[in-house]
Amino acid sequence: MSACDLTHTPYVDVSWLAENIADVVVLDASVQRDRHDDGSSSYRSGAGDFGSLGHIPGARHADLVFALSGPDEHAGAGRPRFPRPDASDFAAALGRLGVGQGASVVVYDRTNGVWAGRLVWMLRSYGLTSAAVLVGGVQAWVDSGREIVLGDGGGESVVAPTLAARPGRFVDTADVVQIVDGTGQESILVNVLRPEVFSGVEAPYGVPGHIPGSVNRPYSALLAGTDTIAEPSAADDRLPGDVRVVTYCGSGITAAAYALALESVGVADVAVYDGSLTEWVDDATRPMVITDTIESPIENGQVND
Repeated sequence: MSACDLTHTPYVDVSWLAENIADVVVLDASVQRDRHDDGSSSYRSGAGDFGSLGHIPGARHADLVFALSGPDEHAGAGRPRFPRPDASDFAAALGRLGVGQGASVVVYDRTNGVWAGRLVWMLRSYGLTSAAVLVGGVQAWVDSGREIVLGDGGGESVVAPTLAARPGRFVDTADVVQIVDGTGQESILVNVLRPEVFSGVEAPYGVPGHIPGSVNRPYSALLAGTDTIAEPSAADDRLPGDVRVVTYCGSGITAAAYALALESVGVADVAVYDGSLTEWVDDATRPMVITDTIESPIENGQVND
C-alpha cells in the first residue's frame, strides 16, 4: 500500500498534492466538449489542451473519451455515452498511464470536477481505492501560484494492476426498471442534472423529464457559485440512510461525480446508473415524468452531461 493512502480521503487540496506529488500518480481527465446549434454536444479528448495549455508537473492525460471508456452503442444516435470499460481493458489502459498495483492516484480536470470524479469512482469501483479528486482542479493549482508545464507529460508504462469489480457500485437498466416497478432492491433514484432538465423544460436527451420516482439533486449545487468543485460538503447527506441511493444523469459522468460526493459525506450505499438517460430513453416504452414547475432553480448550471 502506498504511503499516501487515499482510501478514506476522496478529495485532496493543492497543498496536499504539492507535498505528496512525488508519491502519487497524477492524471488529467479533462475532456473537450463542443456544443452545436441544434442543442447537441460532441466530445473530444482533452489531450490537446493538456499539451498546449499546460498541466501539473508529472501529470499524464487520461483519455475518458476513448481509452478509459467501453464501446458506446449509442454514439450513432448522437447521444454520447462513456460506459465503463471491462476490467481487462481498464487495467491495460491504467498500466500505460503508470498506474500499477497499490498506486495512489490524484485526478483533476479543467472544468467542474465531473470528469475527475467519474475516473475516481471507476478506480474505486475496480478496487483501486486509494484515489482522490483534486479540489478545484488545475485552476486551483494555478491560483495557488504553482507552476504548470507544457507538452506531453510522457512517463513510462508499468505492470497493469489486477482489477476486480466491487459489487454494488454500478447498476444497469434492468436494475432501474425493477426499482421503478417496485420489484427490485429498495432504492431512491437521484437525478443530478439541472432542474430545467429534470422538469422537462429542456430535453437534451431527446425525451423530456425524468425517470419515475426520482428526486432532483443538481450537481451544480456542489459548485458553490464557481465553475470548479469545492469540498463537497453541500452533498445531500439527508437522504435515507437505510436505502440504497442510485444516481443518474445523461451519460453516467456527472452521476459518478455526485455519487463520490455523497459517499464522502457518509451516504453508505451508493450506486451509479451507468447508462443513465441516454440508455433509458433508447426504448420508447420506458416511462418518463414531466413536472409543471422547476422546484429548485440553480444559478450555476454548468454540468458536463
